[in-house]
Amino acid sequence: MTLVPPDIPRTREVGLDLWVLGFTLLVSILTGVIFGLAPALQASKTNLSEALKEEGRGSTVGSGTRRITNILVVGEVAISLMLLISAGLMIKSFLQLRGINPGFDARNLLTMQIALSRTKYPEELQQIQWVEQLTARIAAIPGVKAVGIANGLPLGRGNETSYLVEGELPLPPDQQPIAVEYGVTPDYFSALGIPVLKGRPFNDRDTFTSQKVILIDEEMARKAFPNQDPIGKRLIPLGGPPHEIVGVAASVKHSGLEKKQKEQLYLSYTQHGNPSLYLLVRTVGDPMSLVGLVRSQVTSYDKEQPVYDVKSMEERVSMTIAKPRFNALLLGIFAAVALTLSMVGIYGVISYSVNQRLHEIGLRLALGAQRFHIFKMVVGEGLLLTVIGIAVGIAGAVAFGRVMASLLFGVVTTDLTIFAGVSLLLALVAFMACYLPARKATKVDPMIALRNE
Repeated sequence: MTLVPPDIPRTREVGLDLWVLGFTLLVSILTGVIFGLAPALQASKTNLSEALKEEGRGSTVGSGTRRITNILVVGEVAISLMLLISAGLMIKSFLQLRGINPGFDARNLLTMQIALSRTKYPEELQQIQWVEQLTARIAAIPGVKAVGIANGLPLGRGNETSYLVEGELPLPPDQQPIAVEYGVTPDYFSALGIPVLKGRPFNDRDTFTSQKVILIDEEMARKAFPNQDPIGKRLIPLGGPPHEIVGVAASVKHSGLEKKQKEQLYLSYTQHGNPSLYLLVRTVGDPMSLVGLVRSQVTSYDKEQPVYDVKSMEERVSMTIAKPRFNALLLGIFAAVALTLSMVGIYGVISYSVNQRLHEIGLRLALGAQRFHIFKMVVGEGLLLTVIGIAVGIAGAVAFGRVMASLLFGVVTTDLTIFAGVSLLLALVAFMACYLPARKATKVDPMIALRNE
């Protein structure tokens, strides 16, 4: 439960249940009884003449029994391969996701949420003045490099708004371009490490009474102003006056690392205000070490002002990939268990086969067979079953890949490196499982077989 992502619903209801435990115990007992009865019933119907013939051929294992055990081993290998391929695809997808550049620097960045009282600070100008004084106080704390304020955070739930380029005809509501809107203070870009590619960021001249200005991201610049310089042009956000574009910032992932990018626009907080705030503090060292000092600056300025949702930005980024990481972990555990069962199953079948064929192996050695050939024969038997299981498992993995496609990012369901790597791993595990029984077979004393003969 400590590994479950926080946004999976009803996790508090998960726990050990006596009825479930009782049911699994009953299933386990019934499984043992049923699979124990099957060979017992088969043994009770053994034809004595056939058994003597098989004994004469040097084996007491009937062809029917051997066929069943071989099918079980092939099934184990196939299921193990499917789980291993699924786990490999999920892990590779997770690594691809984790390697995506979010567009900002999450290191050494402290974040917390502040909700100003609308009754205490009803006017936008009051909210702006409160923020300006607070950021100045926090910036003076030793170890703080930059302080930013925004009404939303990347990888969160940004506010979406439609916009219109001044001079263009308005489109129907269902065709209007949509962008994610942030209201930010001048130091927001330096606090988050977002580069301004053209123009300038907001500054102290962008006040409540000055000309309204706006920054857009490079994605919006490309779509709204193709082959043009957007600096100096005017943009009209939904329900607002025209804003002059003063800068173009690098694009940032705003709703998830795996989500398709949307355009972004930035309004100056000092021109609009907003009671719902996120505080971002860029620090020299561990950001969580300054939580107490930053919180005390908030409460010393306003004792009744709550501060909540305190996290480092790295933690927030990690939370966005928690589900893919959890899926990869679960499939990895299942695959490891399946791989272990396959190894035990192959070892058990080959070891049992060797024990039943000791007489035959002894005769082969007595008649001049080389011990290397005996080793090769035993290992070959196990690897043949493995190869058949791998072929069946690959077919199943290809079919099952359609179900997994929606869970993967940047990885095709038929990734050849995963398929080939997992197949080689399973073949290596099978060889290890066959090695000990094969070594045992090469050490059979042919004199024992001759005396029995």
